[in-house]
Amino acid sequence: MAILYVKPSSSESYAAYEQACDFLAAAERLQEKRLSREGDKFESTPLIPAVVCYLFSAEIFIKALFLESNGVATTGHKLETLFLELDPSIQQRIKSQVSVGNYPRIEGVPSATFESKLLEISNGFVKWRYAHEEQTMKSIDLNFVESFLGALKVFADSEFNLAVPSET
Repeated sequence: MAILYVKPSSSESYAAYEQACDFLAAAERLQEKRLSREGDKFESTPLIPAVVCYLFSAEIFIKALFLESNGVATTGHKLETLFLELDPSIQQRIKSQVSVGNYPRIEGVPSATFESKLLEISNGFVKWRYAHEEQTMKSIDLNFVESFLGALKVFADSEFNLAVPSET
């Protein structure tokens, strides 16, 4: 058995930010295509663990941002509820960077909005980590999830003074 030591962070909000980054990295690693033993075929990726890591990462990024700006922690797993607890100016800056997607329109079905897509994934962490308990088809728009996470990470990077310098 290995013993793992984790160095304490300078603040609780920064520790949450670091953990969110770790879960995002884990999700991205799970999504990578790997060559199978046969050399020319790809293994299937472990989708459910990747989705759980993506959604948990989003949750922790939001909680880190809330804690950093308010000085107190927030609780819960529903992304929509957590996101709406953020200051409206933070919400707007993040929303403006998220691609909702331009899927073919189906007559009678309203166009997707940031709010409708966020609502679709809002309880995804709970839904997907217990996927084995339901014998129903599940779907998730990973393009939206990845875009939302990308916007959260860029904003969090800037809040924690870790922004990548822009090239001019």
